[in-house]
Amino acid sequence: MNKRLPFSHSVLSLSLASLLAVPVSVWSATVTITGVDGLNGVNGVAGDPGTAGTDGENGSDALAQAIADDLDNSATARGGRGGSGGAGGSAA
Repeated sequence: MNKRLPFSHSVLSLSLASLLAVPVSVWSATVTITGVDGLNGVNGVAGDPGTAGTDGENGSDALAQAIADDLDNSATARGGRGGSGGAGGSAA
């Protein structure tokens, strides 16, 4: 009782190949990639208690942008937050 299917294997595999050949951009989702946070600022010098350390620099978003480019611009790159300022120096 083996009945043959009304289509051949080659037609089925061709249809499956056509379905899987859809461009990647159709399947991609929008994601947000955040860069690395900046380093904290350096503490103030001892003997100068009134001066606080400088704020850390903003994090780099170069890696996040590279990943976004690899995803055909479907991702949003955003730099990390700057580090907090260092503490003021202690009295001498």
